[in-house]
Amino acid sequence: MKRQYLFSIAIVLLVCASASAQDRASVFGNVRFGDSPERVATAMSAAGLAPYLPAKIDMRFPLDQTFTGMLLGERALVMALYSDSRALEKMIVTFLTDDEKALPFYKQFKNELTGRFGATAADVERYDFPYDDGSHVGREQTAIRTGRGHVGATWEWQDAGDKNALMSLSVEKSLTIYLTYESAKWATEAGRRAALSGPASQ
Repeated sequence: MKRQYLFSIAIVLLVCASASAQDRASVFGNVRFGDSPERVATAMSAAGLAPYLPAKIDMRFPLDQTFTGMLLGERALVMALYSDSRALEKMIVTFLTDDEKALPFYKQFKNELTGRFGATAADVERYDFPYDDGSHVGREQTAIRTGRGHVGATWEWQDAGDKNALMSLSVEKSLTIYLTYESAKWATEAGRRAALSGPASQ
């Protein structure tokens, strides 16, 4: 019961839709897309997170930030990615769950998000050979870690008057959970980064 309560409280903290079509959408910690690195750093501090000093700094994108702390009882990393005009356009919250906690954590979080934001735009739980046809049951962790299990969901909402902002929740091969926010302007910023860094860009 306590865990359910914590998830309900966390949804208010982690994800908030924008109040107006003219506003930039809100993301983790009630910062908004378009906010400056200084504004984001202040909000992360208020949420109990500190700068993650070991994070590697890519000098092609010197504004990007990484924070660390505890969220929902799990160790977490928060990455904030900015445009060259100092505007936040993407955020990734990584929950460093233990292997056995990953899927239960994901499923409960997805249910909470669906309750708040409605139906998903995409919802995938697929297992490839040799884990298809139900043989993944009891071996989900192995399937995901070997790249033969795919679990994730995506929601759409409005940012800057354009319903092209995305929020996604996924279980990664490392059996950590990614909560990712991409603004309506992220595609443009991703293109800029691709031009600077080649195929391995964000």
